Amino acid sequence: TVVFVSWWNDEKNEAILLWKMYGDNFKGVKIKLPIEMFKGRNKITVYEKGGARFRYTDMFDIERNNFPYGMRTTSIFGPNKVAYVSNREVLVSKAVYEEGNNIYINLYDLGLFKNQYWHIENEWRYKIIGLMEEGNYPNNEFTKAILDLRSYPVIPTELFVQLDKSVLKEMKILVGPKCSEENYNKLIRISEELGCFIEKSIIRIN
Repeated sequence: TVVFVSWWNDEKNEAILLWKMYGDNFKGVKIKLPIEMFKGRNKITVYEKGGARFRYTDMFDIERNNFPYGMRTTSIFGPNKVAYVSNREVLVSKAVYEEGNNIYINLYDLGLFKNQYWHIENEWRYKIIGLMEEGNYPNNEFTKAILDLRSYPVIPTELFVQLDKSVLKEMKILVGPKCSEENYNKLIRISEELGCFIEKSIIRIN
């Protein structure tokens, strides 16, 4: 893993397929949070070329196996909208390629394109990238070693990013249509403790 992703949805209406695929077969919950949800709630920068990025309050240390140089970053890319396309050249575009004396890297767009048939997800992503996200570098053994994820794999398989405590009161919980009464009562108690909004799905499934 070199790109760590948090997947979110911007669908204002409920979707049966999304409840089925990602909502524990209608028994789970959907959580709504503000886009600047992470610790510190730092301002999001939107670039003219497209996309967004902000600085997290703490440092992420991304270490690699048998490699003396890890990656330290405070950057979280997003929220960036996923584009649903049918053009295979876009879907498999090169993130790293050699040209003469340089190696060109562009990990910024990695994971932001999906096949058109996933369009129902209406997806937005936050990403943390465990390498330099873009630029051109000398075509030498050192650069190739940095890019050699098979010989020197990234150690963490996930990164945990803290929410800012202030967003919990802004949270909205939508309870799935097949959530048990027991779990629903637990969620009500949690929402009361946090002071956040909770409601049941309007979808009815027998």
